[in-house]
Amino acid sequence: MQAIQCDFTSLRSRFASRLRFSAVAALVMLCCLVPVIANSQTAAQSIYVFGDSLSDTGNLFSRTGQPTRPYVNGRFSNGLLWDDRLANQLQLTLTPVTQMAAGETAASINFAFGGATTGVDQTRDRLGLQQQVALFREQQSGRAANPNAVYLVWAGANDYLSGRSTDAAEPIANLRSAIETLIAAGARHLVVGNLPPLGQLPATRDRDSAGVLDRLTTSHNQQVAALVAEMEQRDGVTARLLEVNDLFERAIAGEFDFTNVTEACLDSQRGTICPNPNQYLFWDGIHPTSAAHERISAAALPLSVAISNPGEFKRPVAPSLLRIGVLGLGSLVAIAIAIRAKKQR
Repeated sequence: MQAIQCDFTSLRSRFASRLRFSAVAALVMLCCLVPVIANSQTAAQSIYVFGDSLSDTGNLFSRTGQPTRPYVNGRFSNGLLWDDRLANQLQLTLTPVTQMAAGETAASINFAFGGATTGVDQTRDRLGLQQQVALFREQQSGRAANPNAVYLVWAGANDYLSGRSTDAAEPIANLRSAIETLIAAGARHLVVGNLPPLGQLPATRDRDSAGVLDRLTTSHNQQVAALVAEMEQRDGVTARLLEVNDLFERAIAGEFDFTNVTEACLDSQRGTICPNPNQYLFWDGIHPTSAAHERISAAALPLSVAISNPGEFKRPVAPSLLRIGVLGLGSLVAIAIAIRAKKQR
């Protein structure tokens, strides 16, 4: 009787060991499937950026040496901008167009210039949005634009802050012209940004014009949303709205971890910098901190991935792999239950 009990104990031990091994194997199999499923969505192959200082990663600096320190690496902020981060997340190299030699090509190019309006800027050092798009077409040399790239357009703030536009009609017409030109050239995937509340910037919030700027922002953003919705109806075109305004409104309302959403971290007149820039929403009177840009890039990333893979996002991801994953998970649960039951005997 004692020998039989000993054999049973040994058998039970071996059985439990095999169950544990099977559980581990099932878990490993399931974990291996997760990245396969996730990576079945390929990211954007390239990006092209058009806009102003909110997106300029070195174009104005290459031509004028502005902005200087404490602005970082020719950016109008204290670090990386939203499109810097977006390119990094997509594992792309975003090259400022002014840093390219004549005839040189690049997979991802930034055409944005600090100070740019949506129109034609009459200055040798800066290109307005229309000129940026024209330069893009010139570089194509008659070739069709890359239909797999994502085209990011974010402009308009300087039209209103400069007093150049007292209503949204001209900036919206300019945005439409730029987008139409890109589509005619072959662009198929577009992300268009709206504007933050221009009357709530450190440089504007205490001015008499703050209310006017907020009303202009509202009008502009309503028409941008309508424009994006219209472009989305074009055959073969996917267009998405980058909701910058919503991010800033939420930040100002205290939703995020910014401790100061009304003042600039950089005091240009005194030459002082706050000790905790990442807790500020604004770097200077009108430009966000790099921490705020990180929020914008986090909103832009899923839009950029989704519109560059529109078919993939309209159907379940890799159904056969998902079925295998579900079976593996089911097996794992069953094995765990069996082990628990054995231990309780």
